[in-house]
Amino acid sequence: AEDFDAAQVAATLYADGAAKWGTDEASFIDILTGHTVTELKQICDAYDSAYNCSLEAAIKSEFSGVLETGLVGLLYEPEDFYCKLLKQATDGLGATEATVSRILGCHDKASVHRIAQRYFERYDV
Repeated sequence: AEDFDAAQVAATLYADGAAKWGTDEASFIDILTGHTVTELKQICDAYDSAYNCSLEAAIKSEFSGVLETGLVGLLYEPEDFYCKLLKQATDGLGATEATVSRILGCHDKASVHRIAQRYFERYDV
């Protein structure tokens, strides 16, 4: 958008979250779902520069559960987020089979191939 100002959006997120007691959940949801991944990367950079804290860390401190996971997921390209979830699900002893099954089972072969390719690139496997 022509009027897009990443620093202003970052300031709004800060004001509606970390800067006050309580969180304006609707503001976070509206902002994070209303911007492209490219714009969100710019917002993340602006947030980190202005507040010396990543937007992802801010979301994790303000939210929990599936809402936290969903909002954090919006900050990533889909394949990158799926890779992150797969890595978390397979680290340590055993695997969180439900997560692995959900990610791999909900995608067609071409998507699974792209996710696998990105996973190998990201984690040098």
